[in-house]
Amino acid sequence: MNLVTKKVVGTAVAILALGFLVWLGMRGKPITPPPDTSGNNASSTTGEWKTYRNEKYGFSLKIPDSWENYKATVHEYGQSSDYYADVCFSFDAPRPPFCVFQITIFTQNQWKEALQKDPSIEYFRREGGDFFFSPESASESGKDPCIQLDEFLCARKRDLFSKPINIGFF
Repeated sequence: MNLVTKKVVGTAVAILALGFLVWLGMRGKPITPPPDTSGNNASSTTGEWKTYRNEKYGFSLKIPDSWENYKATVHEYGQSSDYYADVCFSFDAPRPPFCVFQITIFTQNQWKEALQKDPSIEYFRREGGDFFFSPESASESGKDPCIQLDEFLCARKRDLFSKPINIGFF
């Protein structure tokens, strides 16, 4: 082999090895959405967050300041459903209401059934409380929290998931 051929082969091997190492490092890691560069992202991870309180079920949740004019709607299904109730967070006009984030509320029996179906479900529970609270996670939307969302709603969801979801009790 002449010197030029050795350099070409060496460069090709180096590129392939580098590509393999990058692929190996990315395997199994969740896909995170790209940062919002549209300018619609009104809050940041260091901004102030406000608190949503649900008096009926006795829990609270921190939400970003960019969630102006949000609406939290409680849907109750009772014992005959897979879960007892849910709290749907949405935004009004100019779009039709769309559940951007949801907290599912289970009774103890419903929770046991849900865990049999998916033992990895994340949940919060007040010690001795009657209900289990399971917030939607960032990965439940097929690894991309913005599936089916317009830019405004996607920015609101990215704001929410910029910090770990934590349900508090009172």
